[in-house]
Amino acid sequence: MPAGGDRAPRSLKPPADKSGDLNRQVRHSSTVSRLIDVHASHQPQKPLEGWRSSCPPRSESNLDRVSDHQRTLVLLRHAKSAYPDGVADHDRPLAPRGKREAGLAGDWLRANLPAFDAVLCSTATRTRQTLACTGIDAPVRYVDRLYDASPGMVIEQINGAADDVSVLLVVGHEPTMSQLALGLANPLTVNADAAERISAKFPTSAMAVLQLNGSWTDLELGSVQLADFYVPR
Repeated sequence: MPAGGDRAPRSLKPPADKSGDLNRQVRHSSTVSRLIDVHASHQPQKPLEGWRSSCPPRSESNLDRVSDHQRTLVLLRHAKSAYPDGVADHDRPLAPRGKREAGLAGDWLRANLPAFDAVLCSTATRTRQTLACTGIDAPVRYVDRLYDASPGMVIEQINGAADDVSVLLVVGHEPTMSQLALGLANPLTVNADAAERISAKFPTSAMAVLQLNGSWTDLELGSVQLADFYVPR
């Protein structure tokens, strides 16, 4: 459960529970293969204006802030964890490799995206430590339901983000991160290369970057552009 001192920032109010309906939609949404096949005969999508495609961290300053109507969502899988004897899954810490790669993830995020306005993070030890190692400085709400969550549960939490949040980070687990990234992606604007890589594997410390035009309450299956996918190593 969340630590007693973890209070929800006003920008991240707990939403109403509608995850059951969303989970049924996820189960009946387009399959990964269909998502990729639709774009196989199309020219590669042009990057969004001002967007840097996957690349090592750069020294330039962050991108300009997104517009009032455009929002950026980053889905980050926790970094590589250890498996100590006698430790429950929820309490497993990061391995040394995980701490290093979480730091690389933070470097890439700072080099390629605007500063985060808010973070939603699973209460598991490995997700908390991943967030700490990234060095991301933003209001955080630790959500117990994000541990062992379904995609519908995560969408429900994101829908509760306030309008003043333009850039949101979600730190969670597999297989939810890959299911969510592919389910949210609009087949007409998807980065097919990113979708294919996510369908193959969403490794530890990997990040899917999605962009939404509208408010967080508008977020639903097929409503965003899957813009990029990066694995720090």
